[in-house]
Amino acid sequence: MTIAVGRSLQVLEFDRVLEYVAGFAATVAGKEAVRALRPATDEHAVRTRLAAVAETARFLETRSDWGFPVVPDVRVPLGRLSRDGSVLSAAGLARLGGVLAAGAMIRRALAEGAEGLPALEALAARILSDPPLQAAIERSVDGGGRSWTGQAANCVVCEAAFAEPTTASCSTWRSSWTGSTSATGSPKRRSRSARGAT
Repeated sequence: MTIAVGRSLQVLEFDRVLEYVAGFAATVAGKEAVRALRPATDEHAVRTRLAAVAETARFLETRSDWGFPVVPDVRVPLGRLSRDGSVLSAAGLARLGGVLAAGAMIRRALAEGAEGLPALEALAARILSDPPLQAAIERSVDGGGRSWTGQAANCVVCEAAFAEPTTASCSTWRSSWTGSTSATGSPKRRSRSARGAT
């Protein structure tokens, strides 16, 4: 950005505008993304963004009672999962489950009302969906990150859709779940090993 452009944005109080818009974002990452926005100079990029805004307005016109679900910030847990052999705490596992649940809600809403809205259809296709993994997490911890087994927070039964629950009172699976996705949109599991039973 040139000095002239920076000065123009300052005169226009562009940062204040972004801060106002960021107040409507539903997630921490969303707020940060809004604050990082800068005016586009490419005509195609501008038209694409405006089309997405117009489609979103059309989508919401008939859904005044619909609200964006709570999406937990999972950047720290995902960072841990980028390392082989990592183990998530119950709280981190609950956050990942919350993201999957929120994604499922958004996908359902878009499936019902985004037909003929290409930008929103493309968005729905990019949302991670893994019902078996979501169900496995929900069997393991509640939304507050407490283990249903009553064990310590870092000792959680999480088969992650690989197997049926074991009969051991506490089996911890080391599951490296990367932030990347496979061609089907499901997370790649890089390794798993039973840590043991207590």
